[in-house]
Amino acid sequence: MNNIKFLNVCYKYINGFINIDELLDSLSKSKKKEIKDLVNEIKNSIKDISNEEDEFVTRRKENIRRQIEGIEKLIEVSEDIDDLTKTLNNLKEEYNKKLDSKELWEKVLRIIINNEYFSNAFDNISKHELLEIITKYIKAPLPPDLSNEEFMELVQICIDEDEREWLWRLAFNYEDKNYDLNPIADYYILKNDGYYLVELISAVGEHLDIDRIIYKANDKELVKYLVDHYNIIEYFVNKKQIDKLKKKID
Repeated sequence: MNNIKFLNVCYKYINGFINIDELLDSLSKSKKKEIKDLVNEIKNSIKDISNEEDEFVTRRKENIRRQIEGIEKLIEVSEDIDDLTKTLNNLKEEYNKKLDSKELWEKVLRIIINNEYFSNAFDNISKHELLEIITKYIKAPLPPDLSNEEFMELVQICIDEDEREWLWRLAFNYEDKNYDLNPIADYYILKNDGYYLVELISAVGEHLDIDRIIYKANDKELVKYLVDHYNIIEYFVNKKQIDKLKKKID
């Protein structure tokens, strides 16, 4: 098991995408001594911890249910549903599986994040590899801790490589961190990409400068796309703002 696979497995557990059985099963396949030591530490530390469903599990399932409903609404109006359908199926699978209790999850979480091999592995991956880990998921509860500068570096990598799907996922994963997400909207406008601009607004609209988007969007096809998909973004775009867009295509 190389560092990226190891980090992916740990990241999945930290964010609740797999349970303790799946974590240990995946890590146990490694022949590396450091990972075997981690597995043994986890097993020894959780022997007496209850893993019955608690309020923590109930809340997580409710959050997953809301995400499922949101993705289902997007699928109804989206032109490209392949990625959304894959995410929806993953969420449904997650909802139906056994989730770990708060006590168990917190115990294993502390063991992982304090593990020297885990810390060194994270410190030695490239920015691109970090992006690949983060953007596998649309909304991870605990994405890697980034400074605003580090976040903007990742945004720039996505822009340089024209990774538009990564940009949207990056924004969604960090929407609660108060980072400036407007450069992502600016890039979609530059590329006249109505699909991803609508996806971005519908996901993180409360963290965007909508008036700025209205002002900068001048390509008629892009503007028409925004107007035609007003039902998706109407929670964040008011009637006055959409009327301004309509005037650009009259």
